[in-house]
Amino acid sequence: MKKITVLVAAILLAACSKPSPAPEEAAPSDQVSAVGEIYTGILPAADGPGIKTTVALLPDGTFTWTSEYLEKADGVFEDKGTYTVENGVATLTIPQQEGYFLQLSPGQAILLDQDKRPITGDLAEKYILKKAN
Repeated sequence: MKKITVLVAAILLAACSKPSPAPEEAAPSDQVSAVGEIYTGILPAADGPGIKTTVALLPDGTFTWTSEYLEKADGVFEDKGTYTVENGVATLTIPQQEGYFLQLSPGQAILLDQDKRPITGDLAEKYILKKAN
């Protein structure tokens, strides 16, 4: 009887103990860290040779998007906002404006449309920004 009591006590004690924490999952190997990255390129423009674009994704979760319309006087504009990265897609949010979506991969960022799909067609390659740093 004493052996059964000890066995039951051991089982109850084991059931009440905290489970060991699960090992932390490693980030997927295709996940790209956007912190501190700067991307640059020339995006297509409807009425000119292009828009020199620089996107700086800062470590504090903010970004700066600078657009310089080539061959235009006073053609430099800057947007600022916040960003998040999920599944390799950076969502850039600008207060009271439509934001941007960038598919991040090693060495580049691809501008996506508002449905988070790659831009297709003859100009698709023009929507790729290269890592500058």
